Amino acid sequence: MYTHIDFLSAAKGSEQDMLLNIMQELQVRQGDEIVPHHPTEGARCFLIIAGMVWVDDEVLGRWLLPPGDLFGIEDLYLGGTPGQRYRAASDATLMTLRRDALNGLLASPTAVARNLQVEMARVAGRTAQRRLARLARLL
Repeated sequence: MYTHIDFLSAAKGSEQDMLLNIMQELQVRQGDEIVPHHPTEGARCFLIIAGMVWVDDEVLGRWLLPPGDLFGIEDLYLGGTPGQRYRAASDATLMTLRRDALNGLLASPTAVARNLQVEMARVAGRTAQRRLARLARLL
């Protein structure tokens, strides 16, 4: 299962089954907008399995996310990032995780949970670097 995604490659046996039960696959077409807050499912984050996703941010600019990247974490815990939009740069396969499922996964004593925590910290660090770089350009 998705062994090309670093933090998922640690999943073995029952952990793989758990992930398959809490993650939902989503197919998007090139140009489709990807909305972290679903009208019926609530806030969710995304893991890119295949394809690429553009992030357009009114303040930070535009960048491309490759397979293996997580996005939408801010939407789960901070209520969203104003001025930020996600759009499929190509046909893509995403896995979605709702907040309750992500919280349950993060609370579990598994290798996948530890790897996911590291990945979330990496995403937060990258976002902070983008914000600092933008601030430096403005000064």
